[in-house]
Amino acid sequence: QPTAKWTDVLSSNLWNDGYLLSEKALKPFREAELGEFREYPVTVVDSKGDERPYTYLFIKNEIPPSALDFERSEFYITDMLSTPIAPVTINSYEEWLTTQERASAGELEGGEEFSSIAYKKLYFQNGHIPDVELFRLERLCITTYISTRFKDALRLAGITGIEIKH
Repeated sequence: QPTAKWTDVLSSNLWNDGYLLSEKALKPFREAELGEFREYPVTVVDSKGDERPYTYLFIKNEIPPSALDFERSEFYITDMLSTPIAPVTINSYEEWLTTQERASAGELEGGEEFSSIAYKKLYFQNGHIPDVELFRLERLCITTYISTRFKDALRLAGITGIEIKH
């Protein structure tokens, strides 16, 4: 993009499982427990023709729904803008799927068409806590989660171009 700035982490628009990283940004990633990943050296060229070396880091750590303890977790209905509407009880992944369908159809009390199910707290089954520092929840959301240790390492390294939300 013509208005883009050079930062340590660049938007890749390739896949949502990867990151374009400068050598500075790559260092804390290489020190983290990444699980399944691949590195690909690339050259990024800006709109003025300036070139810089980056590494495309592809990470594929998806935690399956079977690792979650749905009965202990807390869920709620949201409207189409993700505004919380009301709590909802969900006891299994199968129940989450059907409740999600009903929410989208506007069939849940307090909900409307295009509502969805979000979570306030998620608990893992005993023995299923991820042993990687960066992961996603397969089929439940597109959010990438990172460990506190990894978050602190990124901040300490002064990495630019990445946003970490709490």
